[in-house]
Amino acid sequence: MRLPLLCCGALVAANSYAEPASQVLAYNSNVGEEVVVTATRSAQAVKDTLVSTTLVTRADIERSQARDLNQLLRTIPGVNIRRNGGRGSATAISLRGGDSSGTLVLIDGIKAGSATLGQVSLEQLSVDQIERIEIIRGPKSSLYGGSAMNGVVQIFTRKAREQDTVEYTLSLADDHTKEGIISASAVGETHSFIITASHVAADGFDARYDDDEVSGLPQYDQDSDGYRQSHLAFNLDQTINEYLSANVLLNRGEGETEYDNLENPAWVTDAGETLPYSTFETTTYVAGIKLKYKNYSGKLSYSVYEDLSEQKNDAPNRLNDTFIETYRSVGQWENSFEIGSLMTFNFGADYQQEVVDSTSGYTTDERENFAGYSALLLDLGMLSLSGGLRHDENSQFGGKWTGDAAVGLEVSEGVTLSLNYGTAFKAPSFNDLYWPATAFSAGNPSLAPELTETYEVGFDVYQDWGFTSLHVYKSFVDNLIEWASADGFFWQPSNVSSTKLNGVEFQYGATLMGTEVAVGLAYERAIDEASGEDLRRRPRRTASLSLDRSFGPISAGATFYAQGQHYDSVLGVREVIPGYGQLDLRAAWQVNDSVRLRAKMDNLFNKNIVETHGYNTEGRFLMLAVDVVTH
Repeated sequence: MRLPLLCCGALVAANSYAEPASQVLAYNSNVGEEVVVTATRSAQAVKDTLVSTTLVTRADIERSQARDLNQLLRTIPGVNIRRNGGRGSATAISLRGGDSSGTLVLIDGIKAGSATLGQVSLEQLSVDQIERIEIIRGPKSSLYGGSAMNGVVQIFTRKAREQDTVEYTLSLADDHTKEGIISASAVGETHSFIITASHVAADGFDARYDDDEVSGLPQYDQDSDGYRQSHLAFNLDQTINEYLSANVLLNRGEGETEYDNLENPAWVTDAGETLPYSTFETTTYVAGIKLKYKNYSGKLSYSVYEDLSEQKNDAPNRLNDTFIETYRSVGQWENSFEIGSLMTFNFGADYQQEVVDSTSGYTTDERENFAGYSALLLDLGMLSLSGGLRHDENSQFGGKWTGDAAVGLEVSEGVTLSLNYGTAFKAPSFNDLYWPATAFSAGNPSLAPELTETYEVGFDVYQDWGFTSLHVYKSFVDNLIEWASADGFFWQPSNVSSTKLNGVEFQYGATLMGTEVAVGLAYERAIDEASGEDLRRRPRRTASLSLDRSFGPISAGATFYAQGQHYDSVLGVREVIPGYGQLDLRAAWQVNDSVRLRAKMDNLFNKNIVETHGYNTEGRFLMLAVDVVTH
């Protein structure tokens, strides 16, 4: 293996004329011209956004052969993903050293995730249903409200192909993993739709290592924690006339995951006994209508997001089953005016209602939020300006104003220097405030909303040879909410007095000697200013290198990802979690126009990696897949 790896290194170091790159994960020479909507809530080229932006297309997803969003997104600078165990286990995403609940995740413009957790369970989302992902780093409360403290991740579901198509995928992998996907597109004169269904099941591996040899019972100590998931998505676009169009979306997922729950023998007879599995059901319904007339575009939409999580227990004489179900209904009104070629004015309003139903008694189980926003974009040739303002009125914490401003100077063609400033907030979640008190944990109704103020300098270059981007930021966070345990057993959230987030993000992408090269580097430090210590589970340094090359119908690629050490809390004591590096390989053979064979090897050197204290991670993992397309 050393020789091909050395050759890859030589390709990266080579200084030669770079040909235009095709699609490669988040980095390609054409990405600057790609249109995104998340940065301003209106269409804008990536190179014009003035904020740190990453775009992941459907071609990127297919080339990466990522099995889940953890694999797909963790190599992107500024993205931190934390997972408790293997695929299907609890997975959270955060941006720029902030908390997971301070990163807004949207699915087709609709806020996703549990209202009680205040964040998205990333393991419940399937990559086979994703068309593209837009990642905006930095505060965006001025457009999206209280969850967008550190950035926005917007997922767009699959769109219909340009012709009637049926696609099949079957994959087999280690840990007795079996996965099947079928997707059908239909296109008419005035409509198009796509329906995608998938199912995956696996025996998995032992989720935790800190329960080994506790009970002396193999079925509890070294058990395999399997999972299964099923997903169904439907997306319909209907043209009504030359000005009006409508869209209907349905997205449903369900599954179950076995997991280990180490329990203390001081109060449990069978130490190490587990709650065998948890289940989830999520459903999203969206209906919207769009109007496009001359320089005006507008959209009205209504959506419902339902999330049900249950803890199942089949062991005799143990805890009863529990569930938490949350509902979120959202109405949105969006407008955009283009005033000549110099100005774009965006404004709108949204209404959100969240309701909680649970076997646990929340003292408050419903809240509402009404908001209005406006944003102005100016293109004055070499100089670009943008600004936004939003007011949220929340039934729990009252009113809150947020805003941001940016200026960009194009110092030469395709080379832009930018300055950004923004404020943002995040309200405590239902769990933070009202989690029912037990002997082990309780919510804290006296929590204050988190507040942040961010300064950022960016330097972005988009040329024919590729692109490079460097962004430096500093954020000051007051009242950061952290769950912690003073004695190792009783957990409760509190407001950390003051936190500072410093960071640098670097991205580079080009084609060198026929090989597509993508580099991502990040340094971020999240500091509790009272203690001077890093916040837990936040590595300071991450790096990634991706290489892809085609040899006629055969393509091959490799991704190396590394992160530095970080800290975790173990029974109230800080523990160092060592850094690691991991190499993944992939290959594909386009047999003919209809059939493609794929292979992927993750963690090639079978590293024993720890990302979260107490939890095992996947060892060497081989996946084989076949894709069939019919027209």
